[in-house]
Amino acid sequence: MRAATASALVRAIRIVDSVCPQVFAVAERGIYFFSGWKNPSVRRFHFATRQVATVANVQGLTAWGLSVSTDRRWFLHSVLGKEESNLMTVEKFW
Repeated sequence: MRAATASALVRAIRIVDSVCPQVFAVAERGIYFFSGWKNPSVRRFHFATRQVATVANVQGLTAWGLSVSTDRRWFLHSVLGKEESNLMTVEKFW
């Protein structure tokens, strides 16, 4: 009997067509992710059922990062306040 190759064991499954890049969190029972940039919704792909459900609607422009608490009751994300950046110097940093 020949050993299976790694490529034979991996199978890609499309969950949804469009998500915000770098805005997802893997939890014990599923993957939480943002769909859409302006007024996005937090959605969850449930591993056991393979179903996608909306968890919450969020106001504002999505920024990068999403965390889910271990009890799955809370999530933390960032929102863009301004569409600009500042370049600053910090003295005596070292």
